[in-house]
Amino acid sequence: MGKSEDVRILSWGEVQEIVDQFESLNRYDPAAVKGSLLNLVDANFTESHRKKTQRQLYGYSIAAKRYALSEKTGKSEIKVIDPKAHGIGFLYQPADSPEDWEESVPNWIFEYWDCILRDALYLSCKRQAWLDLPQMMRLTITTCNVLEMLGGWEIACPYNFLFLPMIDPVLGFPFPKQNGNVLLVCPFSSEQKKWFDLTCVDVHSEKEYQLLNCKKQIENIPQNAIFPSQFARLRMQYQRHPEAKSLAPDGTACAPETTGLLKRAHVIAGDIRYVGKETDRKWEAGEDPSALEFKATEYGRSGKVLASQEVKDVAKFESSVFQPEAAQNLLSVDLSIPPVAELVLRFAQKKRCSLHEAIMTVRESKHARAFRKWCARFASHAMNGRPGAKKSN
Repeated sequence: MGKSEDVRILSWGEVQEIVDQFESLNRYDPAAVKGSLLNLVDANFTESHRKKTQRQLYGYSIAAKRYALSEKTGKSEIKVIDPKAHGIGFLYQPADSPEDWEESVPNWIFEYWDCILRDALYLSCKRQAWLDLPQMMRLTITTCNVLEMLGGWEIACPYNFLFLPMIDPVLGFPFPKQNGNVLLVCPFSSEQKKWFDLTCVDVHSEKEYQLLNCKKQIENIPQNAIFPSQFARLRMQYQRHPEAKSLAPDGTACAPETTGLLKRAHVIAGDIRYVGKETDRKWEAGEDPSALEFKATEYGRSGKVLASQEVKDVAKFESSVFQPEAAQNLLSVDLSIPPVAELVLRFAQKKRCSLHEAIMTVRESKHARAFRKWCARFASHAMNGRPGAKKSN
């Protein structure tokens, strides 16, 4: 938790004085729009006997748009009042809300933020069963491009629902992918307990894949198996999201561990660049078929795509290694990777924990440290133009 860093906190009265100063800017009919254009949000008040009473709220922010408001209900108890769904709202709910639920935000997001706040405040937290479910994004087939991409898949009909499973970026594919890029979709199901039984199809190759739960199966894994990213992993990643629009208190770029009062980031405009599409819309609302088509294309003055530095490094590596004169180096390329993946999978089954919990536990193990050393050695060789290569004696 960050400190206030000697910044004076305004009282309710001082805040109201600021609100009142904006009343003169109201150019609407006072009978229709009363008071100031600047208002306190409804979450600040409780209503009893038709009278609104202001209450003390506490905010916890991870990054811009990723925050929640809560109130204390006891000496060591809290209640989430206004959680934000930015970055998670595009996912289909892993648990249904109660029948009498009246909030605009689903109940699972309240439970999600309740765990985050309790972790931050060192309070006990009930582990929700839906944390072990795979992350699923619901899509609606509303464009011809998406329908054509899905080809002859029998459920691919206009305005049908389907799922786009989120694949674990670390251990999602236990075997090398045979067809390069893989984009998986599966039939829609509102019964969350059946999600691991759904058969996925690659829209490019029409090959079928099977979703596996790493907590239940790590042996006799079929060749078409994939490990989806589960909600437990999302909770870990969500809390480590760095703020990109501000600077850390020391003036450097924000990191996942950054806390405290952030500083303004100054932006200096450079060359004008034309981008074909600015953002992946799924992060805002979800159910957008463009998630199947998303590709950010940046055009330079020549009309060609500008390659990032990472792409240039890869191209340099390929051109230097895969040349006849460099063939002798291929015999001595050192790409031995410690068995971290196998260790994590076995640990997850043995401890009956989620994949992300297993990763976080073994990250400081002997194999994990060896892997980081390997990465450092690889990066060192890359700086010299020959990533991962060693000269033979």
